[in-house]
Amino acid sequence: MKYVSMSMFEGEDLYTSIESKCCNICFNIIKNHIFVGCNKRTDIYVMPILFQYNDVN
Repeated sequence: MKYVSMSMFEGEDLYTSIESKCCNICFNIIKNHIFVGCNKRTDIYVMPILFQYNDVN
């Protein structure tokens, strides 16, 4: 799967592997409290879905 990174600094990708991109997404779900509640529980379900979607074993 081809993806476009939105996290760059001086033209370099901040997260070089798909695993680090998925982990960063899940970390920010918990840290930034994007939902009123259930941020940690949402992350537990999102991470395996992201890995499966991107063919990461």
